[in-house]
Amino acid sequence: MQKENSKKHGFTLAEILITLTVIGVVAALTIPTLLQNTNQAELKTTWKRSFADLTQATEMIKNDNGGSLTGLCSDYDDTCLKNVYKPYLGYIKECDYNTAYGNCWLPLGKFYSYDGSTTSGYNPAGFILKNGQLLLVRMHTKACDLPVGNVMTCGWLGVDVNGFKPPNTYGKDEFMMYITANRAVPSGTDDSGVNCQGSGGWSGTGCSAKYLYE
Repeated sequence: MQKENSKKHGFTLAEILITLTVIGVVAALTIPTLLQNTNQAELKTTWKRSFADLTQATEMIKNDNGGSLTGLCSDYDDTCLKNVYKPYLGYIKECDYNTAYGNCWLPLGKFYSYDGSTTSGYNPAGFILKNGQLLLVRMHTKACDLPVGNVMTCGWLGVDVNGFKPPNTYGKDEFMMYITANRAVPSGTDDSGVNCQGSGGWSGTGCSAKYLYE
């Protein structure tokens, strides 16, 4: 019996080029999203560690102040509150009231709310921490009675968890926590009156609480 001739066919150059083109298009569409999601997850994890460290520092301050955070400083004395936190933090630079922006934090107009708008307002005190993070320090009242939603606050701390690197946006790499008479609470807790995203100045600060529990 005569054997049938068989012939193996390989891929042509055109077929290989088409396949590589398709792979390239898919990669171009998916890899940036994957990298963005990974980066955002890392920023959230860093924020959780930062919140734990700052909560611990706040608890130590409270214990050294007779079990309360009231009476730490005069009303709206940001430099005083910065000096209160100073012994409990590892830092490489400190900035008094009205000097933090452009020194211990991004310049005004170079950091953003969640909706992309630039933030505005007073220039508080701050630090550049040894881990590269930036910290703003704002004193409200020594009686800890300034309301933010239903939270009565002594002041707040703002953190940029990756320093001067972008995106420099609240709700992405920048977060906020309030100091009350007896503890630190993240912005966006159920009774703080601050949403996670939203729009307008300082939108995104409320993500601080949401990301702690994800």
